[in-house]
Amino acid sequence: MKTIVEICMNNPPNRWN
Repeated sequence: MKTIVEICMNNPPNRWN
């Protein structure tokens, strides 16, 4: 599994933004 930053940057709808 990747890090939160990687997932956030990979996902269009950033929930951690």
